[in-house]
Amino acid sequence: MKALNSIGEVKSKSKDIKFLIEAYNKIGKANSAMTVKQCSNVILSKQCQSHADHQSVQIQYCKNRFCPICTVHRSYMLGAQLKGVIEDIAENSKGHWLFLTLTVKNVFAEELSATIGHMMKSWQRLSQRKQVRSVLQGWFRGLEVTFNEKDQTFHPHFHVLVYVKQSYFTGKYYLKQKVWMELWRESLQVDYDPVVDVRRVKSRTQDEKDLVGAVVEVTKYPMKFESVEAVIQNDYFESFEQAMFKRRTIAFGGILKSTLKLLKVEQEEELHVHDAECKTCGGEMTQNFILWSDIQQMYQSYS
Repeated sequence: MKALNSIGEVKSKSKDIKFLIEAYNKIGKANSAMTVKQCSNVILSKQCQSHADHQSVQIQYCKNRFCPICTVHRSYMLGAQLKGVIEDIAENSKGHWLFLTLTVKNVFAEELSATIGHMMKSWQRLSQRKQVRSVLQGWFRGLEVTFNEKDQTFHPHFHVLVYVKQSYFTGKYYLKQKVWMELWRESLQVDYDPVVDVRRVKSRTQDEKDLVGAVVEVTKYPMKFESVEAVIQNDYFESFEQAMFKRRTIAFGGILKSTLKLLKVEQEEELHVHDAECKTCGGEMTQNFILWSDIQQMYQSYS
């Protein structure tokens, strides 16, 4: 089982898990440390005896924001969702994709939480501006926070996938990069010019499939896993953890949000139908529990 081998390798070799457990214990969050330690320890596998290729796997994830295993899982799931949304929109709508990066000045640890909260409100203001609303059809926004070890500062910024009208580049509503920057500055309510980057997402060919691939590729930025080792080693984990606690680091809006909602309903209905029986023959699925052994550093099957 490919997923099992991948998770087992992370659990046995990843230093990030050890660092994370130690960091949570250090700031007095023993329950969080234990949750990370027990992540994916229990796996339920269901398989049809007549069709070995039909198998479903349920993994007990800890869902911790910084857990390396959960981060990879979330990235995979989000990537699959985005691909489905983008393919559906490309098939049923005409428009253009933009990739927008919105930044603020680097901040110190004690300022991070307030800055992220302010950025969230500023994005709402930006998306409601008349110039933006007139062209915006939908968006996906991801928050990424990087740590500058040299300056001991944090750099929170947004990566935004924007879907605009087909007439965007030919009509009077086209927004130059300078205009995007000015709108973001006004939405942030700051007295400096924040760094803003906006570019059109294009495929190397005119093939629609290539365009979908290009769009999915740029969305990897906010999904990639950044090790928190440097943050932990510089004793900023508590501030960082508090700043990120219960934050919605990703969000969908407009046509992307409505399309995702419809696709989720379809997926849940299909899962409900095939969960207990083989989708090929309708036969009952055999259950198998797989548990992680800390002593042997490997998974063991308990049928």
